[in-house]
Amino acid sequence: MLNNKFIKSTINVVILLLILAIILFFVIPGKDWNESRIKEAREKYEQTQSGYSR
Repeated sequence: MLNNKFIKSTINVVILLLILAIILFFVIPGKDWNESRIKEAREKYEQTQSGYSR
């Protein structure tokens, strides 16, 4: 019983660490990328809006 619980808890910890690592890899370096993507989307949106207003 103790062995099984220990294995399950270690698996849970490993999964949590993997999730944290994925978040760190994608979110922190991705902030600049996301900002540039948002700027691009905003520019495209403004272009379409000005296109409609004409």
